[in-house]
This record gives sequence, structure tokens and C-alpha cells, in this order.
Amino acid sequence: MNVTRKNNKSGSVFSFDGDLTIYTVAQAKQALFDDYDSLIGPVALDLRNVSEIDTAGLQLLLFVQKQLAAAEKRVHITKSNEHVDALITHLDVASYFTLEK
Repeated sequence: MNVTRKNNKSGSVFSFDGDLTIYTVAQAKQALFDDYDSLIGPVALDLRNVSEIDTAGLQLLLFVQKQLAAAEKRVHITKSNEHVDALITHLDVASYFTLEK
């Protein structure tokens, strides 16, 4: 799992590349929260290059949403793919995220 972050004038964008599974969530979480205090809100999650996601990956996304909401920063998914969409829809958690297509 590779997570990259870019700040721009409209906020911070995290791009995920690879598997977001129980085997990689610790690494992804560290990348997401390494420099947490310098996040520029709103925060966008680009998930189009996630090759596989499981419930541990979804749990991390929900944790990110909860932590940033507590800091009054909006989180949205800017790009997604069929793997992510299927899990979010199947587990009925789409209401926790703003999904942009």
C-alpha cells in the first residue's frame, strides 16, 4: 500500500495505491496521520487505485472520517472504483462519506 498526500488550495488529497486490507492498514494509517496537524481541510480520499479492500480497510476509512469530523474537517471520496464501491454499498456505510463521481 502506498499513500501519498498533496496539499493544494482546496485542501489535502490522499491517494491510495494497492491493497487496503488487514495486512496494510497499519501502514496506511501511519501515512494518513504522520503529519495530522498540518492537514488542510477538506480532505479528499482518492481510492481509484485501490486493488483490494476488506473490512479492515473500510474500518480505517471510517476511523479517518470520525477523527477528521471531530477536528471539524470534511472528508470526501473523490474517486473510487468497483471494489471500494461494492464494499461501501454492501455494508451500507455510504451515508458516512460524501462520494463524488
